[in-house]
Amino acid sequence: MNILENILCVNCKNKCNNDLKCLKCGYHYKNINNVIISNLNINTMLDVEKYCLERGDEDPSERFIIFINHFLKNKKMDILELASGPGNLTKNLLNKLNNIENYISSDISPEFLYYQSKNVNNNNINYNLIQFDANNIPFNNETFDVVLGSSCLHHFLYYENTLKECYRILKPGGLAIFTEPIRTGNAVLNLMLNMMVEIDILSINPKWNKNLHTRIKAFANGANKILNIERQDRSKLTEYEDKYQFSLEKLKKLSKSI
Repeated sequence: MNILENILCVNCKNKCNNDLKCLKCGYHYKNINNVIISNLNINTMLDVEKYCLERGDEDPSERFIIFINHFLKNKKMDILELASGPGNLTKNLLNKLNNIENYISSDISPEFLYYQSKNVNNNNINYNLIQFDANNIPFNNETFDVVLGSSCLHHFLYYENTLKECYRILKPGGLAIFTEPIRTGNAVLNLMLNMMVEIDILSINPKWNKNLHTRIKAFANGANKILNIERQDRSKLTEYEDKYQFSLEKLKKLSKSI
């Protein structure tokens, strides 16, 4: 089955035809550079070139493969990846998992998906790139066996909505897998991160570039500010790339509530 048969209109949530045109309101998805676009007016705060320069060699796929093989080994799977960025995880899962039926790679940024379309290829799997907001996943109920995302929930202003959407679109017995950075001991961690950056700057052969130095220091020094804003008015977090800094205890509670 082509998974695109289950795509819904992002405006009225009604079914689309084979040309991805809504049968009710007439909304029509665009196809630009092999990427299906829901809305060109939404985008990411990240700079694609800088992001790929800093994190182009990341491969978090092993963590996901362990869970997938444990729960769904030898089962043909329809997979949705949220916030796939340049496609580091996408590329490795497509190459390492043998039982994928359909793979949807999604992101809020058209630019990230355009980059991915040039750098990730797989001729044996129904692999599609779709741009949409993860708070509004345009697929029918019970469409996917797996929904996954690598270090993305803390970027979503209303991450609870995203997780509810994941529950809705998962088939019975389906699996949602997210990895997130964890903060423990904020004061000590902030000090250590700043020290690491300063030591790297002073070293003969720095391991990180200037952009990454700036990002790490901003992350460390903005931690308490972000936590205070979250308590007062969540909407003010829109100006931050990293909107949340989860503790292990908070993620445990969130998982139980879901």
